[in-house]
Amino acid sequence: MSFKTAIVVLATLAVRALTAPTEPAQPPNLEDWTLLNFRRTCAADQSRCSYAFLISEDVAKVPKYCNFDIDAAGGLPAYQTDFSSLKCPGVPEYTINGGWDEQGFITLTVINDLRKLLSFFAFRDDELWAGEAATPQQSKVFDYPFSAKREVMASQEEMREIVEEVRARENILFHLIQ
Repeated sequence: MSFKTAIVVLATLAVRALTAPTEPAQPPNLEDWTLLNFRRTCAADQSRCSYAFLISEDVAKVPKYCNFDIDAAGGLPAYQTDFSSLKCPGVPEYTINGGWDEQGFITLTVINDLRKLLSFFAFRDDELWAGEAATPQQSKVFDYPFSAKREVMASQEEMREIVEEVRARENILFHLIQ
């Protein structure tokens, strides 16, 4: 392989590497969290539901207990009523958000405000009707708050500029070796 051909091949590979789609850099997950003994018990008339569960951030530590009540609102039964910014009594570092989906499940967002981490969990209504504890769930942990969209957009713009510069240099190299 001639020197000129090698330069063209290397320049082409460099451009392809820079233009290849990549996922945005994600910090490594610190751990998975587990939600244990998740229960939802509701009044017969669905005017109020009580939620209770254990949050385990670390298998080597005792899980923390959280409970709260939700009243029916907006013409919906309590089990379909969304909630946000609820604090767990006795463990105020946690903020809980929840929403019900028409497909018959509830999603919880558990946020540890002190550590700036969050995790998501979802439970089907049919698991929760009898007031029995749902199957424990593990979930990945994410930094909170999430990166702003404009930061990602700026990063993509920087990448475009780099790609344009590499292409310009490749063009110069190509003309030099011909």
